[in-house]
Amino acid sequence: MKSDIKHLLFYTRPWEIRLHLALASELKEIFPGRTVKFITFFSQVVPAVHAAGYECVYMPRELKLVTGNELSDEQVADIDRELYQCTGANLNLMLQSERFLPSDGREAVLFGRQHLVLLDKLVKPCTLSISAMYDHFVYWLGGSLANLRGGYHFSFVPCGLPPGRVIALKTPWQLWQVPYEGDPEILLHECRKMLHTPAESRIEYMRKRPVPALWKRLRNRYYELKYYDERDRKEGSYFPSQKIFDLQILKNRLPRKWFMHKEPQYDISTNEELNSLNEPACYFPLHMEPEATILMYSPWLHNQIEACRLVSQALPVGWKFLVKENPKMRGIRPIDFYQKLRMIPNVLLVAPEVSSTELILRTKATVTLAGTASIEAVVLGKPAIALGRPPSRNLLNARDFSTDLRLSQLFQEIQSPCCNFNKEGWNQRLAGTFKASGVPMFQEDHTLEIAADKKNIDAYVKYICSALIGVEKTE
Repeated sequence: MKSDIKHLLFYTRPWEIRLHLALASELKEIFPGRTVKFITFFSQVVPAVHAAGYECVYMPRELKLVTGNELSDEQVADIDRELYQCTGANLNLMLQSERFLPSDGREAVLFGRQHLVLLDKLVKPCTLSISAMYDHFVYWLGGSLANLRGGYHFSFVPCGLPPGRVIALKTPWQLWQVPYEGDPEILLHECRKMLHTPAESRIEYMRKRPVPALWKRLRNRYYELKYYDERDRKEGSYFPSQKIFDLQILKNRLPRKWFMHKEPQYDISTNEELNSLNEPACYFPLHMEPEATILMYSPWLHNQIEACRLVSQALPVGWKFLVKENPKMRGIRPIDFYQKLRMIPNVLLVAPEVSSTELILRTKATVTLAGTASIEAVVLGKPAIALGRPPSRNLLNARDFSTDLRLSQLFQEIQSPCCNFNKEGWNQRLAGTFKASGVPMFQEDHTLEIAADKKNIDAYVKYICSALIGVEKTE
């Protein structure tokens, strides 16, 4: 199977290290004799990688050893062009998806060049690489280089629908494909029923997780800071890390309600108030921020206030625009965020506790940047539009408005009553997912990690191998 694979490469973080080490062990058996290497920005994982007998590239230190000029402008331009032709994303598009990008433009350019120089050396031809979701420039660029150079990249993301599954991405906009082994119609019916239950009970990453006692979490965090985060910070890591004595550390572990911003006065606070609305309406659920869903699925349109303005101006006269806050962002955004939303005509602010399913069913159309709500709408038989480019976009009535510059067509698309369910798109969605866990949970030793038990590991390995066999059959 895929004898052309020569190297195994893992981009890892503390909450992924056990999973990735177990995957490395299994894949090394399947691909004997291949080199295995780990890349990380977290010194905390380095000892574990070395103990397992693998090389670990500690990026903060390695980045300081390159100037960015090791590749000529002509070489960089060639790579830029090849990346775009292969994946549809150029270097600057990837670079500006980085949420920790230096604020100075010249420093940002150097940041991108240094990463490119280093990854150009690390990602060799015929590399099989694995990361979590494409939520940072380094993973997007590294994965794209693997795909470009005759290799394969797997980016794994927890799935909101169907729940209890993991999404496997080849690029931010392309799913891997392994035919679903069950009956797609049965799962579709089950998903429709699930959508009438609270999201917090059906979606793994929305559930309230059991957490250790506060003193245990503070103790663990103290040791992480003392022995690892302080080192990362001194080495120049741009991933957030604090000093050992920092009030923010304590704040992060105290009840969030103590530090919440004042909430706005919501126009719709209950399902009853929603049902009393007489005007036709369009539903827009807000994303968490910063969130990779926005950065990678909608890199051409990040600003949610601007997205709301664009949708509002496309609404027919007399329509209302229902903008619902994300439950995970309650009390997080400053009040001026909502004040800016209120300046947009037709906007009605909806409280987080109002049912998203009821909003989908009650409104004429659901519009998102790239979120799961658009998939939920289609499953419920309602029109759905994504302004961005989510990987399951074939399911939706309309998508890719920001890339195709079709915003002038929103007026017509929002009013379209047509919602023919795309069975092929649903099958592709299922083929791009597998039953497994991808959400970090507190383990018995009080560390936050993705499950690395045999059942979970076997699910990941089986999917990777099946996907590669599928590629082999099509070649």
